[in-house]
Amino acid sequence: MDPARHLSDAGKAQAAFAANGLCAYLELPSTFVPMAYGEPCPVAIFHSGKERAAQTAKIVNDGLSAAKCETTLTENVAALKPDAAPDAALALVAATSTPLTVLVGHLPNLHQIATNLGIVIGADAFAPCGGVVLEANGNGGWMLAHHIVPEQEKKDWWRHGVSVHIRADETGCEDVEPVTQTAGHKCPCTECTCGPDCKCAPGQPGCDPCCAWQKAKS
Repeated sequence: MDPARHLSDAGKAQAAFAANGLCAYLELPSTFVPMAYGEPCPVAIFHSGKERAAQTAKIVNDGLSAAKCETTLTENVAALKPDAAPDAALALVAATSTPLTVLVGHLPNLHQIATNLGIVIGADAFAPCGGVVLEANGNGGWMLAHHIVPEQEKKDWWRHGVSVHIRADETGCEDVEPVTQTAGHKCPCTECTCGPDCKCAPGQPGCDPCCAWQKAKS
């Protein structure tokens, strides 16, 4: 692996896709969901120092910053080098107090980190600009929330759940009854044309911010 090798134009597009997906997952404005009303949160971003990791981390940092998150970017983190022991990265995560921590690194290190956190997933999940989103389960452990997939897979990975931790399968939120909203409380779904008295079922017409908003109001 050439540590000085730059991202290609395709690689930069993939990094931007992942960054926008993270914003959409947090229900923050992105190119995918321009009208989103989540609460920006502090984010700590760490990368290995290799050029492509540095460029990827900057693109993610810029995307989250544009969504009004307060970000800190730490470079040349030894714990994220390809051959680093996973325990070093686990200590890094444990010492970080931000609601969201982003690790930009390499194989086999990232897969080993996920495995040591109790996540059962193949190394092939860590494609370029891919990876996993893990959530603390409240019992000192972690659970797999999302699998970040590359853009060419034509899959909106951030739609497989919502940032307020309401669990939803890939088919949406059809298990919740439709609700009628009062005037002035239009759902934030960019495809919804119902007006202020929106009667969309949660998740219709396929927008996770709509799903989360409807559930919160029901």
